[in-house]
Amino acid sequence: MKKKICIFIVILLLATTLLSASDIENQCWQVLKTNLYKDDINKKLILMGILGNLQDKASIFLLQQALKDNDIRVKGEALLALGKHKGNSIIPFLEKYLDDRNSSVRRAAIQALVETKDPLVVSMIEQSLKDEDPEIRVTAARALLEFHLPSSIDALKDVSKDKDPLVRCFIDSALKEVIFINNINLAKKSIKDKNPGVRAIAAIALGKSGDISAIPLLEKSLSDENTWVVYAVIEALGRIGSPSSVPSLEKMLKKEAFKIDTVKALGLIKHNSSLEILKKYAGDKDPSVRVAVMDSIGQAGNNSVTGILSAALKDSNSAVRASALSSAGKLKLIKMHDIIVKTLEDKNYDVRTEAIRALGEISSPKTIAVLEKFLKDNKYDIWASAAIIHIISHD
Repeated sequence: MKKKICIFIVILLLATTLLSASDIENQCWQVLKTNLYKDDINKKLILMGILGNLQDKASIFLLQQALKDNDIRVKGEALLALGKHKGNSIIPFLEKYLDDRNSSVRRAAIQALVETKDPLVVSMIEQSLKDEDPEIRVTAARALLEFHLPSSIDALKDVSKDKDPLVRCFIDSALKEVIFINNINLAKKSIKDKNPGVRAIAAIALGKSGDISAIPLLEKSLSDENTWVVYAVIEALGRIGSPSSVPSLEKMLKKEAFKIDTVKALGLIKHNSSLEILKKYAGDKDPSVRVAVMDSIGQAGNNSVTGILSAALKDSNSAVRASALSSAGKLKLIKMHDIIVKTLEDKNYDVRTEAIRALGEISSPKTIAVLEKFLKDNKYDIWASAAIIHIISHD
């Protein structure tokens, strides 16, 4: 009899715990919903980004409600956030905003379609190359570069004689890049073109192609006389992501003008050899370099960076501390949980909000109790709500 009573109590406690988690999650969604209808525009703009990262039907519903907001900025951010939600069902919804009477909304709709990363949206974006607003035509040309499909070549050629000289310039660059990506041999030949603009576009195209056979040519171009070409080459080597490029990139770290871009490229390579080099620059005298290092560690790192990120949380520069927290969250470094909790008392607001977000990404159940106290704080309620929802949904 006693055994049955004990079992009943355990079941009751478990049920209560589950109900409690459900209640907390509902409370968090209510916080997000309430803030959607407040008059604080800046907070609403932040909320759009938060909802974009919450892959949940409830967030899609709230974003669709936000599209009814009178503020064009909120409407635009809501569209961008909707683009982050996966699934073909969202595409037709976004497409109708390509015809919105407000150009800012149309531009956001194009960018949102790009966020879906679905090739089905290319033909929709191509139609915007003929938009009455020159900025929309430029946005459409840039958007097509994210897909670089052969079909876009003809679409870009059709509008290559645009009446606006600035638009013509962007379309010409976009056309060259798409052609190069779909013709690697031509891109390799063009990396030696006498026109630095063509060389830079060829480098970018080779990087996006991911073709490792282009690495020797790109490494030679690191000594190009034109600074912008070198920037493009560094980025291209990072995009290709081969560890064989690490020695060449390491040499570029000795040149201050290219240090930050090189750090970013090393992060894209995501290999132990590049990670070890990044660790050496975690204490660079330039805070901008330290920020870039922390960001890159978030892409290329593993459990071995716990010590470096923990040390960065004591950096005198708040941007470095925030970047370190962001990387700790991306890498889900559970070992840093207690250290991150301490940064909730950091003197800088951005660092504190980044700490809340990092705790959400690490998704430790014991964090919920820590974050609950922020649900009634107007400065942090939406951040804490999103973090708790993420923890519960991943538990």
